[in-house]
Amino acid sequence: MTAIARVDTAAFARNVERLVARAAPSEVMLAVKADAYGHGMLDLAPVALAAGASSLAVLEIPAALALRSAGIPNRLFAWLHGADSDFASAIEADIDLGVSSGRELQAITAAAAQLGRPARVHLKIDTGLRRNGALPEDWPALVTAAASAAAAGRVVIEGIWSHLADASVEDDLAAIGVFETAVAQAAALGVVPPLRHLAASSAGWREPRARYDVVRFGIAAYGVSPFDDLSAAEMGLEAVMTLSTTVAPDSAPDRQCWIAAGYADGVPLAARGASVLIDGRRCAVDRVEVDRTLVTIADPVDEGSPVIVFGDPTTGAPTAGVTRDANCTNVGGFAGFSGATPACYFTYIPFDNLVEHEDRYHVFAQANVDLTEKTKFHVEAYWAKTDLPRMRFSPAFPPIQGPNGRREL
Repeated sequence: MTAIARVDTAAFARNVERLVARAAPSEVMLAVKADAYGHGMLDLAPVALAAGASSLAVLEIPAALALRSAGIPNRLFAWLHGADSDFASAIEADIDLGVSSGRELQAITAAAAQLGRPARVHLKIDTGLRRNGALPEDWPALVTAAASAAAAGRVVIEGIWSHLADASVEDDLAAIGVFETAVAQAAALGVVPPLRHLAASSAGWREPRARYDVVRFGIAAYGVSPFDDLSAAEMGLEAVMTLSTTVAPDSAPDRQCWIAAGYADGVPLAARGASVLIDGRRCAVDRVEVDRTLVTIADPVDEGSPVIVFGDPTTGAPTAGVTRDANCTNVGGFAGFSGATPACYFTYIPFDNLVEHEDRYHVFAQANVDLTEKTKFHVEAYWAKTDLPRMRFSPAFPPIQGPNGRREL
């Protein structure tokens, strides 16, 4: 048996309902990025909307287009763009686009002009996370440019938004201050969009001041707590995914056995010391390989015995969650085991290089002139310029992905 990831759509719906009630009267924009954290975007998107979410957020335009093609009529928000992003298709499909810079705004307005219809945009201010967004010193220029584009019929400014770092309560309060200053500056420039959104799962749960008009709940909807001091169960959230397998026939040392799931199936390489559930008994993980994991057992187990890698904690199973690695989801990871060695794991999207392509120009000149037999004139000049003609994806921003086991609904 290979690893199987089973998704409980009813539990997911109950989680979304819980989060919608928590955020009220703010609306909920449910994050289904990275294939809904590996749970199946197209399967869970309609469940989220039926449970009360008013809109959906993804990372990139192709995912939003897939949702629109699947018949999702609600607001769809995509905010991670590259040089080759298909803004024209996004505009035609009424996808809301995050805008972090003047260059992005220019590319979007160019596509809008070509189509003869406006783009729906949300302007992003960087409040300290440094995950794109206009820096405070660049914010007035971006807002002014967007206002001009709106006056020309190229864009409709739907929102102002940002990400919180969730590093500490103090840091979040400081970031809220930066955000509110940016909103006030935009208003002074004549830009007062209908939506303001800042909070994700962490601040959306704990910080009412950060909820504004929309809360972008993500990992919490999948039954994973964003906190290191509050479990999902204590939040009233249920486990959505169960990763299961069986005891493998491979021979193993005494008091150990192999299970048929490895890091290719979503078992973190750093899971040593965590535990899995075999025949209802907790067994410690010793070593993780590509397609199998060595587990220490107290009593003999039979080949084919059921194994729960993680799942519903009410059954005694290990949970997918965050313990000591409290910042896992903040940096784009998916928290794995909540045992003795919690792990944060993710996969990279394709990239064109380890660093961005740069064009560098250098000019050096020098001159020597003999003015007299005893006097010489020497002068040197140096000029340099560096251009970044395009930005693509590098390992600096790895989108999150959940377990890679076969998914069942």
